[in-house]
Amino acid sequence: MIIYGIDKLTLGELASPTMEQITSVRAAIAALGGVTEAAALLRVKGAQVAGMWQVRDKIPPEYFLTVTEALRARGKNVSPKIFGMSEPETATASPTATSDTGRAVE
Repeated sequence: MIIYGIDKLTLGELASPTMEQITSVRAAIAALGGVTEAAALLRVKGAQVAGMWQVRDKIPPEYFLTVTEALRARGKNVSPKIFGMSEPETATASPTATSDTGRAVE
């Protein structure tokens, strides 16, 4: 995995509800300054960024932290879906426990 100067972070720590949400590879590349800038940041060939990633609408997951931090620095959130990952789950109420008889237990 490629990580440049980033400590361990969770998806929740990387998200901010006040920032613009990036939900496509094309939007992420544009927000990074275009194909040439994105390729330089990720240390890959521009053809990879412009071709395969945009056609597949997926950035390989090993670039998750690098892209996420670069976009955060530009005031944007990025959906983990563009890396083939699922969105973080939101907290929900725990299910009611039941006894062997199927009755709710308090």
